[in-house]
Amino acid sequence: LKEMNTRQLVFAFLLTLPVLIALYYYPQNPPLSSETVIPKTLTPSFTLAIYEEKTRILQELQKDINDFNFPDELIVALGLNTNLDLIVSSSHVIPLLQNATRPFPNPPYKPSSSISDHDNFLRTFFFYFNLSSAGERNVESSQLFDEIIAHSLTDPHKQFSVGGNAALMSQRLSAFPHIQQHLGGVVGSRLSSLLSPSIKLHLPPNQNPDFDEIHLIIEYAKNQVINGISATRSNRFIVSHDLSNSQMTSLESFYTEINALPSIPDVAIRAGVHLLESLETQAGRARLSDFVKYTPNSKTIHLELASIGSNDFIKQLWQILPGSFDSLGLNEVELGENLAVVSPFKFRQLKDQGAFINPKVETITTALIELFTYINSQAQNNLHKKTENANLGRHLTRIHLHSLHFHIVAIDRSYASPWQWRGRSSVVGGSLRATRQACERENIDLSEVEVRRIREKFNVEGQFVDVGNQVKGVEEWRVGNVQFYMAPVFVCDKPKKTVGLGDSISADGIVYEFGRQQ
Repeated sequence: LKEMNTRQLVFAFLLTLPVLIALYYYPQNPPLSSETVIPKTLTPSFTLAIYEEKTRILQELQKDINDFNFPDELIVALGLNTNLDLIVSSSHVIPLLQNATRPFPNPPYKPSSSISDHDNFLRTFFFYFNLSSAGERNVESSQLFDEIIAHSLTDPHKQFSVGGNAALMSQRLSAFPHIQQHLGGVVGSRLSSLLSPSIKLHLPPNQNPDFDEIHLIIEYAKNQVINGISATRSNRFIVSHDLSNSQMTSLESFYTEINALPSIPDVAIRAGVHLLESLETQAGRARLSDFVKYTPNSKTIHLELASIGSNDFIKQLWQILPGSFDSLGLNEVELGENLAVVSPFKFRQLKDQGAFINPKVETITTALIELFTYINSQAQNNLHKKTENANLGRHLTRIHLHSLHFHIVAIDRSYASPWQWRGRSSVVGGSLRATRQACERENIDLSEVEVRRIREKFNVEGQFVDVGNQVKGVEEWRVGNVQFYMAPVFVCDKPKKTVGLGDSISADGIVYEFGRQQ
């Protein structure tokens, strides 16, 4: 080295500089729990490599549903929440609710379990807006709800659409061939005109044919700013003052009509139970018991969950319902909200710390195992307590979890199950449906989306899990008797629609459970 002159040293340094840069920017072993984001816009020198990687991921996902044979006939019963959605922009509605006498609230924003006045409406809205998470609440006062609707109707870009988990899932299922559908709920003339004519409607007795319940969907876009807060993703906040669905007026009649069908449904999809939280405690508990009592005969039963504000109602829900369903659909926020109540020592602090907002795969894995354990344990308790109720006795063997950047179908093989356990095709079908519906196009344009490759290594119950060690579509791992299938999501940079995504994801996932590849 002493014999090298300055010019030679400079020349040697320049030769090694590209290697040093490559090692700095492209480490051979990325840090654990890191996320590699494949962005929408790229510099020209990296466009080809990144585009090829996105193309490969998409091709890998499509392999799992290509040449898919759907069943020759699938009988599906769906109920019980149906309504008309009024979709408006938050940038139009929220400022109208603020004036000199009702200024925007200051942080911290604490959500209310239900909406009783303007102040807790705005505080609850900003709580979810600040997190860019979906939220849903009941408005206690018809006068307040009518005022909010009156402001909303002045939005020049307002839209009326099919609403309610059951109706939205039914509408999505109508896109598949050979599905015989039976939808129970309150359906007036306007909602009926929006639903597919292939759907067989089962209405409650004495329903006004022109009456539709209205739910208000307040949407916001990524990077939208209100009251100095910027949304980090597109999402929506839902409010309603819904007497029909909150009392499940079609429950008994729908049960009677479905049980009178000549063939038992292959799957019953049950939704809307979250709306019962608006009832008084004893009335809500009684109606939850009725929800179990009037479970229709079906080979499989899927429960679609939604946001619940009351911890007391969550406790009631998971005391009464376990044993009456064998499949569950929910999102990451709902998962955290429910586990924080039923398993507080393990999950309340995690939830309060925001662990279920853009969660790690490790967090979701641990949480889903806990949810299986809790619900199936409670199902056993309910089974031992049952008397004349023959609708208890099922075990939860399937959970479809959807979050912004990844979906998971988890299967608990501890129990015999009527489901086909086609986790790969099920999770892929739901993931691709989320992208296509949000972007409002069937052919996914890779220039309009981003996808995250999540890199994590962790241990759960003594089982080592290594996720994302290579570019692929579906990731698989197993912890004990629970098998996990995870698919990434191609996230639209500018989604056209946010409402109803979870319902369509679950609907597609269910259909892919019953078919098979050639």
